[in-house]
Amino acid sequence: VDAGLGVAARIAPSLNLASLGAPVKLLLGGSAILFALGTVSNRLLAEAAEAANAVGILNAAIGGPR
Repeated sequence: VDAGLGVAARIAPSLNLASLGAPVKLLLGGSAILFALGTVSNRLLAEAAEAANAVGILNAAIGGPR
């Protein structure tokens, strides 16, 4: 984003691109966080299910309550 704004500022120095840069960075950063949150939450749910399965197997192996 910064590189693109830098190039645009070189091409059109009379425009105030600093006022455009902050909202663009917020939008791109927010969308990246939302995308990563979805990916991380899916992985976290898979790990939790795997851990619950492992606890059940260990519980059955030691003869614990079912």
